[in-house]
Amino acid sequence: MSARFSKLQEIDLTLEDPMGEENGASNGTDIDPGYESTPDDCVVQLNLDSDAQDPVFVPKWKFWNKPYRYKYDLAATKNRFTQSQICKKCRCKINSWRAVIITLLVFTAVVLISVVISRVVSEPSDESPTSGPQDNQFEAAVAADAPVCSELSAEILKRNGSAVDAAITALLCLGAVQPESSGLGGGGFMTIRHSNGSVYTINFREKAPSKATEYMFHSNSSLSRNGGLAVAVPGELKGMELAHTLFGRLSWKELFTPVINLCREGFNMTYHSERAVFDKWNTSVSKNPILRSTYSNGDGTPKKAGDWIVRPILATTLEIIANKGADVFYKESIAESIVRAVNNSEVGGILTMDDLANYDALLQEPLHTHYKGHTVYAPPSPAGGPLLLFIMNVMGAYNISASSLNEELSQLNLTYHRLVEVFKYGFALRTRLGDPSCSSCSDNAAEILSLQYNMTTEEYGTQVMSSISDEHTFNVSHYHAQYSGLQDSGTTHLNVLASDGQAVAVTSSVNGYFGSGVVTDTGIVLNNEMDDFSSPNITNEYGFKPSPANFIRPGKRPLSSTCPTIFVTESSEGTRQSFPRLIIGASGGSIIPTAVVQSALRYLSLPESLSEAIEARRIHHQLVPNEVCPESGFPTGITEFLANRGHLIHCQNSGYAAVQGVGVSHLGNVTAAHSDSRKQGLPSRID
Repeated sequence: MSARFSKLQEIDLTLEDPMGEENGASNGTDIDPGYESTPDDCVVQLNLDSDAQDPVFVPKWKFWNKPYRYKYDLAATKNRFTQSQICKKCRCKINSWRAVIITLLVFTAVVLISVVISRVVSEPSDESPTSGPQDNQFEAAVAADAPVCSELSAEILKRNGSAVDAAITALLCLGAVQPESSGLGGGGFMTIRHSNGSVYTINFREKAPSKATEYMFHSNSSLSRNGGLAVAVPGELKGMELAHTLFGRLSWKELFTPVINLCREGFNMTYHSERAVFDKWNTSVSKNPILRSTYSNGDGTPKKAGDWIVRPILATTLEIIANKGADVFYKESIAESIVRAVNNSEVGGILTMDDLANYDALLQEPLHTHYKGHTVYAPPSPAGGPLLLFIMNVMGAYNISASSLNEELSQLNLTYHRLVEVFKYGFALRTRLGDPSCSSCSDNAAEILSLQYNMTTEEYGTQVMSSISDEHTFNVSHYHAQYSGLQDSGTTHLNVLASDGQAVAVTSSVNGYFGSGVVTDTGIVLNNEMDDFSSPNITNEYGFKPSPANFIRPGKRPLSSTCPTIFVTESSEGTRQSFPRLIIGASGGSIIPTAVVQSALRYLSLPESLSEAIEARRIHHQLVPNEVCPESGFPTGITEFLANRGHLIHCQNSGYAAVQGVGVSHLGNVTAAHSDSRKQGLPSRID
């Protein structure tokens, strides 16, 4: 028996399938610690207690067709895991007689359960919930940044694909149609609410290469934005692979096929791509042969919105990945093309084949808080989830109602003043956050984990609320910001709700338009996420020092503003079921959290439709610079009130955030989907 298995007798051997019993798990199966290593399929899982230091491998017989392969990073969460966590696949031998007996037992149980279910379905109970979705059926919907991607994703749902299947197709599509924002060369975060009610986060944020150091840019910020040094290890494909392994229903190849066909047959250039190409024409697009051939006319001028775009090189790359899986990207020929492109760029990089081979996406427990009868789930740091949840937490303490946000009532102005103050406190706290899962950054991990937890608690929210004055704002020092904040950009966001209640919110990014400007000969645009780290000795123009919690370390993931969020109704016994009420997120860099909050507040607190809530004009404040940034068309009466409270109303070129949302009515019987017109997206519903 190997040393790995020697711990089997020292731990709690309670086993759970992370997907729930519906996938055929036999929870609580007795384990024989004497298994020998053989090629027979088996899976390993573990339950960690607070004292666990290393992953512990536990063998378990599989009753379903395809073995799962998982890995969990212990440092990525707090000391205690509340659900079964996941480890690497191994192999063990189970005596054939035991397999036969167990299989017969499972078959018998399935038959009995089927009979019971059929009786329940045929004889509806008079004690069914008074509200909530009936029979767990929802109107399925997709909301993405690009209309064609919403359509392709909806087709996956129509073919009985899961919400995760549909999200993967939409994400692949967005990387093809709008590569200035996202793609296989980037990374991000995914929040998943399974149909059984469990909620998970997948962290596929890019990581710093193994040769990265905190002084690598020598106070030259341009090196972190352009060229090979700016490229972090991409994570999007690994995130897709993990999500599909956990929650996929269709085959891996089926999810790629529609996007491969789209790349070969072509699509209309979007307005967003037109702006990005114009912005980066001289610096990157016209200089790269693949981008130039994609986005230039025969006379050498840039294409415009509506022009026809084809991406045959990317189509071939996607086909290879569809047939061979993610390993070809991280360990084989595509990995070689990535390393070659990075290190042969005008500003050479430090990415290695080992960096790609060693990349892992993380399955994490999401953070959560509560707001007006909803549990709000978002990814932990380094994502923007802690900031968003903090704002929702404090605003929940104010008990916002329709009168608080009704433009015809005086309470509206005061509500926005309070909201801006909460923004400022939140961004001050954010300067102390970073990546707690980084194995080489343990000095910051405990503080980050403690802080992000506190930001979601009712007690902390009440404490912050009590320090806000309704009469005036304060100078920057009042909010106790210790370091400079993050100014990130780019991104794409999409939401999916399937008919069975599975919900997905995912945000992915290559950071700046077309990332680092480095494009592989396989058609992949590589990120410049190294620019999202802080660097020593670079004090920003407002006098704030860089945050040590976000300094570069090998294998570390940089801070991000992205916050794919799911609001779930809190069930009341005997009255209603729990169901996803709002699936929401945005693209737009640092403006993302404040934009998502304002849209969610309006939808959940006002008698507004989802489209009205998302399209409403918004404001932004991130503490530094100390100014309120109203969108064009934002009510002047509110800004005048804010100015009278001492706020500086002055912001130019602040950009915008494009919010995507899928909402379910409070009764659970009507689904709405909306894609923000700020980015010309369109949703798709499946009736």
